[in-house]
Amino acid sequence: MKTKILTFSLLILLTSGCEDIESSPPPPQMSEVERLRSTFPVYPSFVQLPDNFRVAAPHVASLGLSFKSDAPFDDVRRFYVEKLTSDGWQLVEDRKLSDWGRDMGGHLLEFRRDGYRIAIEKGGRNNDDWDYGINFSWEKSQGAPPNNGMQRTRN
Repeated sequence: MKTKILTFSLLILLTSGCEDIESSPPPPQMSEVERLRSTFPVYPSFVQLPDNFRVAAPHVASLGLSFKSDAPFDDVRRFYVEKLTSDGWQLVEDRKLSDWGRDMGGHLLEFRRDGYRIAIEKGGRNNDDWDYGINFSWEKSQGAPPNNGMQRTRN
């Protein structure tokens, strides 16, 4: 009986205390990250998956998309290097990804411009859920202008 009363009392305290907690608004840079995602050239054979993510915090704004495609990575790389560099993006990273030191076929391309980042990842052989992932982000540490708000939602 004492356990039920104690549990009920803790529940009331917790729920009444949670009423004062409000989520922070997304940083102003989130609108630019959303614009980048909406205007991004999608590789022709990419089929978008419904499992996307969004992170909005005081120093981070990030959106991610997942795709299925049997497109060869070299073709995808060539497409994005041409499209993004012609739009002012700089390729800052191009490397193979490994799983505990083993090459499983994964690859990462990272582009930057004006404090924003676009990362394109080719999933490795042990990845069954998606083939390519694309992340659009801004982080205060990347040198973007100040003015920024933690929310994370997964669609």
